[in-house]
Amino acid sequence: AAYIYTRSGNVWTVLQRISPGATGGFGQNCALSGNTAIISSRNEPGGGAAYIYVGAGGTWTQQARLTSIAGSVGAIIGDVVTIDGNTAGIGVLTDETFRGSVQVFLRTGITWAPQQRLLASDGLSGHLFGQSVSINGDTLIAGATDVPESGAQDSGAAYVFTRSGGTWTQQQKLQSGDSRPQARFGT
Repeated sequence: AAYIYTRSGNVWTVLQRISPGATGGFGQNCALSGNTAIISSRNEPGGGAAYIYVGAGGTWTQQARLTSIAGSVGAIIGDVVTIDGNTAGIGVLTDETFRGSVQVFLRTGITWAPQQRLLASDGLSGHLFGQSVSINGDTLIAGATDVPESGAQDSGAAYVFTRSGGTWTQQQKLQSGDSRPQARFGT
């Protein structure tokens, strides 16, 4: 389950318990933007999902159930979730033999639709792209914790994407520069 809290002064009180009947892992990861929440449900049968809830008048109701974008191979969606306004991003570590992807969804009115499936330009099996993901406006950053750097295994990286005209493009790959094995930069 996931819990929505409301604050009055310095006191937080449970407003609502959310449990859509999903099995396994519901609420493992969640994010909030205004009155819209995204909640992961990674272990759901059929490849996992992420749920969108919208709050109005003190009640939160389910608006959408997001599932894997076409083209994902063996994807279990819902590892990590992020949301900003009408855009949601979901990290999918298992996509393409753990190469990983980030699946971006866009809301128009009350309908959520897939916008784009993002992959690291140099991503390989086992890199775990999408281990972390955050979005702010037209910029998205995603971590890939098992990317090597100068021969050091699992040093990690973070990839910055920008959106222009409805299309996301990788802008830059960030690494720590100190090439430490097992550092997992981008976590």
